[in-house]
Amino acid sequence: MARILSMLGAVVVGLVPMSSWAQQVYYYSPEPSRGAAPPASDGRNYSVLGVGAHAFYYRYDEGDDDGVGYGLEVVLRPFSILAIDAGVDWYQHVFEEEVQDGAYVVRFDVDEEALDAFLGLRLYLSGSWVIQPYLTAGVDYMDSDDTLRALVEAPGGASDELAVDGGLDDTVGYHLGAGFDWVLNRYVALTAEARWVSADLEAEIEAGDIEIELEEAKADVLTFRVGMRVGF
Repeated sequence: MARILSMLGAVVVGLVPMSSWAQQVYYYSPEPSRGAAPPASDGRNYSVLGVGAHAFYYRYDEGDDDGVGYGLEVVLRPFSILAIDAGVDWYQHVFEEEVQDGAYVVRFDVDEEALDAFLGLRLYLSGSWVIQPYLTAGVDYMDSDDTLRALVEAPGGASDELAVDGGLDDTVGYHLGAGFDWVLNRYVALTAEARWVSADLEAEIEAGDIEIELEEAKADVLTFRVGMRVGF
């Protein structure tokens, strides 16, 4: 009997390190010698604060105006399903516009450099999946630096270039969108988002003796953006 108890004691002693090794494999690391730290108690696989960069393709709702732009953003995510994002987008928009003034036609060539500063909220559907989809909404402040060239055409076919003064005024708009974060690890994520931006436009333009006022016009822009964010 004593011999049997002694054998059982040896088996139990041998199982203790085995169970410890199995615990390391399941929770920590496949190699017990590494002694990796266990996951955080809150179970997060995302960063509370992140800084990212992105590129985007944009297309205006009316016409065939499209192009590419770039941006930076900061994301503060204090809760798993809620985040605040702020950033700036920059893009260059080149287009033509035609205005009828009596018997004359004024053609404008516009080279617009737009800076869109935005602030928004994100509602995440999950804080633990590898792919984390979200909905977003917010406000935008748009600042435009315009270079205009005007050509006036007379009924007989004669044309003349006019000196141009003025341009689009700064304006406030809003955005709605949906996207996802592809979480590579707790500190790095790839991002993709579709965003619709809408803003009211106003402008005062003088071309020679011709004065043009633009009021109650709208600009609707659809953007598709991809980027990467690094967390802290």
